[in-house]
Amino acid sequence: MEFPEGTNEEAQLERIVRLQDSIPWYRFNKSGHEVIGPAGLHEVVETNDPVKGTRLALKNLKRAIALLPKACIDQNNNVRLERLYDKSLQLWYDQMRYVTSVIGGYDIHYKSLDQPGKIYTPVSWTAQQEALDFLLANAFDVPKWLAEPAFGPRINYSTFPDKVLAFQQKLLMELLRPQRMKRFEFMETLEGYEEALNNYLTELQSGLFRELTGDTGHSERRKQEIQMTYLDKMKSIFEQKRLNIAPESKVRDYTDYTKGVLTNHLKTLEKDIENNLKKHETSPSSGHWNLCLKKVKEILDRNCGSFYKVTKRNH
Repeated sequence: MEFPEGTNEEAQLERIVRLQDSIPWYRFNKSGHEVIGPAGLHEVVETNDPVKGTRLALKNLKRAIALLPKACIDQNNNVRLERLYDKSLQLWYDQMRYVTSVIGGYDIHYKSLDQPGKIYTPVSWTAQQEALDFLLANAFDVPKWLAEPAFGPRINYSTFPDKVLAFQQKLLMELLRPQRMKRFEFMETLEGYEEALNNYLTELQSGLFRELTGDTGHSERRKQEIQMTYLDKMKSIFEQKRLNIAPESKVRDYTDYTKGVLTNHLKTLEKDIENNLKKHETSPSSGHWNLCLKKVKEILDRNCGSFYKVTKRNH
C-alpha cells in the first residue's frame, strides 16, 4: 500500500489494523492445520452466531430444494436436477461445518503489543452446547426434505451412493479431530470450562446413540452407519501408535488424557447397549446393537486387557 508523501505511515497502518476492533469480519483468520473457531471459515461473521445463521440458511435451502424440479422442467434428462441437488447437499454440509467450528472453538482477536486483553477467547460454553445440540438434531438426524426429497425416485434407484451419509460421516470425523480434543483439554484449565472434554464427549456420544434410551431401541439405516463409524474411529484412536515425540509433530496424535476419558465413555456405552438388548430383544435393530457391543468389547479388551475383564467379572 502506498501513502501520500508526508503521511505518518506507522500511524495509518495502526489505524487500518485497529479496524478489526469494531468490524468483526476483518477478523477472518486461517490457522493452517486446524479451524480454531467460526472466523476461520468462509462465512460472514457479522453476527458471530453460526447457529442462528444456519437456521435461516436451512429455511432457504428447504424452499430451494422444493423448487428444483420446476427449475429443471425444460430439460430432456435429469442431469441438471442431480447437479443442483448435489450443490444443495454441499451447501448443507458447509453450513453444518460452520456450526461445528463453534465446538471447541475460540474467538480470535489479534492485538498489538500495547493492546490489553487476550488473543484467544473460548466461545461461551452455552454457545458450544447450543451448537452441539443443533448438529445432533439437524446433521445426524437429517431432515426428510433434504435426505429424501419428493423427486428422489427420479434420480436414485439404490442407497448407493449415499452422499448425505458421506457428509454426516465427515462431520463426525470433524467433531472427533485430535486438534479439537486438545483445545478442550486446554479449556479445562480456564474458569467456567472445568471438565469441558468429558462433558462434550458425554453429550456427543449420548446424542449419537440416543436410540438406546428410546421406547423401541430401533436405529434407522443411516444412524446405524454413523454409530458404527463412531466405533471405528474409537478403534483407530486406541490403536494409534506412539511414534511422535517432538511437540510440533504430535498435532494429529490423541493424548493419553483423551484416551482415558474415551475409555470411560466406551464402558458407559457398553452398559447402555447391554441394557437396550435386554429390553428390546426382538427389535429389528438387535443385530446392529450386537455388532456394536462386539466392537466395543473388542476395543476395551484390547486396550484395557485383564483389568477390564476383572472389572466386568466383579460387576
